[in-house]
Amino acid sequence: MKQTVYRLPGYTGLPENMQMQGNIMKPLDSFLVSLELRKRFYGEKNNILAGTYMAVGTNYKNIGKYDLALKIYLNCRKLIYKQIWEK
Repeated sequence: MKQTVYRLPGYTGLPENMQMQGNIMKPLDSFLVSLELRKRFYGEKNNILAGTYMAVGTNYKNIGKYDLALKIYLNCRKLIYKQIWEK
């Protein structure tokens, strides 16, 4: 069963564009808001969150918060493995 991914109206990949311009904290804030919204909409354990977890982890890595990045990456890994093994 294919899931539909909903994006906020007017979404243009803004966090990625801000990061390329050298503004590191604003994309992290945007991804964290996106993660919370997706958790509310899809539930805490939906594999559709994996991409957002990866984006948050990458942003934590980019600002030098490696412990937080690892924690986020491990959450992403759990969701991906869940998707693979439950099918």
